[in-house]
Amino acid sequence: MTLALQADRVSKRFVLHTATATSLKELVLKGGFARSQTTTFDALHDVSFDLPMGRSLAIVGANGSGKSTLLKLVAGIGVPSGGRLAVRGRVAALLELGAGFQLELTGMENIFLQGSLLGMSRAQILARLDEVLDFCELGPFVHTPMKRYSSGMIVRLGFALAVFSDAETLLVDEVLAVGDAAFQAKCFRRIAEFRAEGRTILFVSHFVPQVELVADDVLWLDQGRVVAHGPLDDVLPNYVEALLGPATGGDVHDVAMDEVDWTDERRSLVMASSPRGVRLGGGDAVIEEVALLDEQGRRTTVLHSGRPCTIEVRFTARRRIAALQVELGYAGLEGLRMGWQGTELQGLALRDIEGRHTVRARVASLPFLPGRYRMSVALSNPTKSRDYFDVHYEAYAFQVRGRRDVENVSATLPPGRFVARPIS
Repeated sequence: MTLALQADRVSKRFVLHTATATSLKELVLKGGFARSQTTTFDALHDVSFDLPMGRSLAIVGANGSGKSTLLKLVAGIGVPSGGRLAVRGRVAALLELGAGFQLELTGMENIFLQGSLLGMSRAQILARLDEVLDFCELGPFVHTPMKRYSSGMIVRLGFALAVFSDAETLLVDEVLAVGDAAFQAKCFRRIAEFRAEGRTILFVSHFVPQVELVADDVLWLDQGRVVAHGPLDDVLPNYVEALLGPATGGDVHDVAMDEVDWTDERRSLVMASSPRGVRLGGGDAVIEEVALLDEQGRRTTVLHSGRPCTIEVRFTARRRIAALQVELGYAGLEGLRMGWQGTELQGLALRDIEGRHTVRARVASLPFLPGRYRMSVALSNPTKSRDYFDVHYEAYAFQVRGRRDVENVSATLPPGRFVARPIS
């Protein structure tokens, strides 16, 4: 097994200098001299892992956990204070927004400058130039100084240069969050091609669906230390549970979800057998039933691309709740996670509710390609981040059938809008 990267007890310590003078007046009174206080900050502690060639590794963790510091060390921006870091082959990095670009130069001039810094000859740059220009979609603005670019334009050019270089390893640090949804989807298609070519990816992300989409393995850091490192399916569920945590206002209820017993004996949605199928939440509101309805309104687990369907969620608010949002998430296509949709963002405000309710999401034309999918359902507090009443994560399995050439289907966008008011 050939390693693209090997980290052996890597540590990084920063020395921080703080002047005792807090104002210009104080500095003058002290004769222009101010003693400084020196402290140290350990960003990484004994981080060890191997990254084989052709694998994709996501680094996850809270802000300040050392993710970006580790990525910069791999990119050669700084050296470890301790331990050993070995990187094999050429590395292309897409780190901080605009990093490495000369903003006084045009986009075209920066293409040749950055290409040469990546070790590409002029002939190699010219051979990939059309692909880079087509991907970044800057049009005539490529001949404009980059100081006039928006953040999205900078990301487009930076990503195009990174993925169309001849680098063996790609480093990405969250900058894709700047791009719009269509460009992000385009980036992930190119990342899939990059992986198919047998190249290596190391990236940082706070967005769990992106991690699930790209990563083979996950490195979880907390305050500079390794919490866990291993395959996606082994590490990410534990990280998600730690990320969500117990919701305020109640304890976590780890309750088994029994199969829904429909009286008409049609097929029901069942708890997925995958270890990703977990239940979390505070319990002030609980999901009672989830149903998929076909275009005739019949409960089913088999839907069809391009046809109408309805997702029905029945829940009970056990106390009066000031604000509640119903969220739906989708996963499929051999691991592709396609994001979430919620009532709050789609014009259906659920305010001051109590007791039993039903919310229906009506989909005029199902925009999913044929395949097998899982659906997550959550009840959350839209006024407070990470406050969940009940979460059924990837708990419901369904299948989509139909032709793969159906127009207006997508592998990245959630379907439909919530259009029905909740009913008791």
